[in-house]
Amino acid sequence: AETGGVTPAKQLIVSGHAGNAEITTTTDMSAKELAAAVNAKSSSTGVQATAMTKAKLSDLSDVGKISFKVNGESIGTVAISNKDDLRSLRDAINTKTTSTGVTAAMGADNSEIILTDTTGKNIEITDYTAADSGAAAEADMTVTALEADGTVGTDIDLKGDASVDTATVTGQVSFTSTQTFSVNSAEIDGAANEVGFFSDTANAADLESVADIDLSSAESLSLIHI
Repeated sequence: AETGGVTPAKQLIVSGHAGNAEITTTTDMSAKELAAAVNAKSSSTGVQATAMTKAKLSDLSDVGKISFKVNGESIGTVAISNKDDLRSLRDAINTKTTSTGVTAAMGADNSEIILTDTTGKNIEITDYTAADSGAAAEADMTVTALEADGTVGTDIDLKGDASVDTATVTGQVSFTSTQTFSVNSAEIDGAANEVGFFSDTANAADLESVADIDLSSAESLSLIHI
């Protein structure tokens, strides 16, 4: 499975009412780490950052005994007798929340689980296996990256035979300021597209004052991938 993150030694330029700052990213940097780096220089820019990581588990292809690790912690073996009811899997994930930082809740229905790390750490699903499925092939499951508002990103199918057993979801970083600011990540690929966490080369937000805005609707700059 591919792992999300940013390319090495990438320069992120944050420009705010207090001034400018360069942030150097590293390979496979999490959204949490990027937000911390931005906030470490907020006194120089007047711009703050928050991070969140969300993922969806869905499309279990069959019943069976499912097991995997979340951020290195095994959830044990969970028996699924109805592929459209993953509530027992949700409960198993939540028993490890203290260790993983990841919470699980049902999605649009009981066939979907929404995973959330409110700090923006990567969500890593590893060592996925399935056994005793009713079909000839063992049960597969899809992991989908989500933006903070639930917008669907890319996905990967974990295979019950363990041929694909890992997915890592990188989170979303949101920037806020009391005044106008811009973020430029200054790296362009051959098709003139931005590479890394963000969807555009330069992003700007016009914010009059904290009292006048809902920070949840402030400019959010992100690219989520696994």
